Amino acid sequence: MQTAADALGVPHKMATLMLRDPTGVAAVQALVDQLALEGQLVSIAGVNGPTQVTLSGAAAAVDAVAQAAQRDKLAARAIPLSVSAPFHSPAMRPGTSGPAICALAGVGRA
Repeated sequence: MQTAADALGVPHKMATLMLRDPTGVAAVQALVDQLALEGQLVSIAGVNGPTQVTLSGAAAAVDAVAQAAQRDKLAARAIPLSVSAPFHSPAMRPGTSGPAICALAGVGRA
């Protein structure tokens, strides 16, 4: 059986991921398949509509992709978003799996 102390590994892991690298998030008004992401440290964090894409990744890389999309007339606009952490980004996946999450399995069950 896991203990509440075991479960403390979850917020610790998430905080470590949040502070590890400066992360950028941007809302880009463009078609997702037109964005040049290959070779970039950027991922699609969300697709909110046909031309509403949220990017997440290394701050400089997100900026570069958003600026290139606007420069190449692929994006009508790109808006940097201020977030405390990119919780919906693949960058946060290590905090949602593995031993930290397994530690929650038995917490609070008798």
